[in-house]
Amino acid sequence: MNGTPMTKRTPPFESRRRLYRRSRRLLVGLLVGQLFGRRAVALLYIHVAAAVLTAPAAVHGQCPFDWLPGAGVHGSASVTATTVWDPDGAGPDPQLLIVGGGFQYAGGELVSHIAAWDGSSWQALGSGMDRGIFGLTVYNGELIACGHFTTAGGVIANGVARWDGSSWQPLGTGMNATVWTVTVYDGELVAGGYFTTAGGVSVNRVARWDGSSWRPLGTGTNSFVNALAVLDGQLIVGGYFTAAGGVSANRVARWDGSSWHPLGSGMDGTVWSVTVHNGELVAGGNFTTAGIVSVNNIARWDGSSWHPLADGTNSAVVALCVLDGQLIVGGSFIAAGGVSANRVARWDGSSWHPLGSGMDAIVWSLAVHNGELVAGGYFTNAGGVSAEGIARWDGSSWRALG
Repeated sequence: MNGTPMTKRTPPFESRRRLYRRSRRLLVGLLVGQLFGRRAVALLYIHVAAAVLTAPAAVHGQCPFDWLPGAGVHGSASVTATTVWDPDGAGPDPQLLIVGGGFQYAGGELVSHIAAWDGSSWQALGSGMDRGIFGLTVYNGELIACGHFTTAGGVIANGVARWDGSSWQPLGTGMNATVWTVTVYDGELVAGGYFTTAGGVSVNRVARWDGSSWRPLGTGTNSFVNALAVLDGQLIVGGYFTAAGGVSANRVARWDGSSWHPLGSGMDGTVWSVTVHNGELVAGGNFTTAGIVSVNNIARWDGSSWHPLADGTNSAVVALCVLDGQLIVGGSFIAAGGVSANRVARWDGSSWHPLGSGMDAIVWSLAVHNGELVAGGYFTNAGGVSAEGIARWDGSSWRALG
């Protein structure tokens, strides 16, 4: 599998499977820890889960788990990030779906944590990364990946790198800790995560890249940043912090280009994802209040106050996207608005609806590719169909990729 013969030191198949399941439980534990406000436990899970789920195959023995050729992705973890990228812009080449995570193989191809889907087959992007990917975006026509890795394509990158179509390149000297999320704001790349320095500069968990160097956004936040979005020309950040730029801002804040501001009184728990739907900000996570309103893991901001989306979900929301004007949410929940919805659901503006029978485990990322919804996560089944970590919704049913 990696060119090295298996030895007697390699754990037996069932032992490897148990370790795989244990690594998944670490991430579930992360969500539980945050849900009940156990910050120390949650932080421990973050770093331990990242290390276990994304460590090189050699850490686990001479042969990786049960990674076998076939559809979907295979490895010690599955898909934690998705985006779309058109490598030739307006040219004839198709738009690609890019997926990142803890996996090593996609469709039987060795890809090392990141792969491209062209609609019919999986492709590697160089030699990939040495550890997992948590966020993807496109900046100046190039693909940007962020995560727990230290090398990209064999080059030292420290948590963030760009793919120019043929090779991976670092962005300065990168960060001193995990980068969880990236987006584009005001012509610059913005990154959020657990880091406190970027390119050797003190930045406190959020930083901007101007094409040549990293810079802070004020004094940053006092704890980690998980989510980024842009609304009405302002940068929105979500996470576990309680202050941004020295101003009280509970788990969500906005940056106007020069200073930080709260959004009401914020949330009582972690914000894991933010997006814009119908001109309003939507935040998902592990919280039960937003502003002064009772909510369940998801809320919308109308510019002055927070509002619930009906009864919300019965567990964490960690992914959000918009498809055909409707809000799609993914996470660890099994009900939305009191309706059975296994880890993925849609909000039509007034009520919740399932997408088939959903998934058998957490949905961690969502994207739209060729007009269809794509979900990534730790599941092995989508709508009753075998789908290893990645699946697409064609409007009526789930299908595997590959």
